[in-house]
Amino acid sequence: MKNFSVRSFLPASLLLIALWQGGSAAYIYIKAGLAQVLIEDAWERSLQLNSLGQKPWPWADTWPVGRLQVSHDSELLHDYYVLAGSGGNSLAFGPAHVTSTAQPGHVGSVMIGGHRDTHFRKLKNLASGDGIRLQSVSGVWRDYSFVRGEVVDTALDQFLIDVQSDQLLLVTCYPFDSIQTNGSQRWVGVAR
Repeated sequence: MKNFSVRSFLPASLLLIALWQGGSAAYIYIKAGLAQVLIEDAWERSLQLNSLGQKPWPWADTWPVGRLQVSHDSELLHDYYVLAGSGGNSLAFGPAHVTSTAQPGHVGSVMIGGHRDTHFRKLKNLASGDGIRLQSVSGVWRDYSFVRGEVVDTALDQFLIDVQSDQLLLVTCYPFDSIQTNGSQRWVGVAR
């Protein structure tokens, strides 16, 4: 009798565990999708008010500071909302502006970082001459042309930014398809 109850309990337990895991995964995708809608809404409010700092949700520790459109062979690859601050909290929801560089829409070197396995995964397909547009909170678009991508090893090389150059730098971990985390290599896309 004891074996019978264990046999009947095991399939039900496995089903409950599978449903719990599936629900947890669905929750993450739903939350990520909702976050993008709220970020887009915050950006639209920023444009209407011509003011940064419009939080997508009340407890957010970031807000949109720009809109980035990347094209390859004249086809729009992706449309991103760029968030303030390049910390992990911002990068979880989208590409993020490195605050020590020029603000989107201003003259100077603007640096934007993103995760290689989510928002910036398509950057590996960029070719010289591909178009990149960056919108500032004033609504003005600046057009850039992709020049090159280069790999920098942050453990060996000092990554210096020429603040006098009017350029856009897109940075992500490298290699794009690696499963290793916390590597020292970075892919830097340069656009002028």
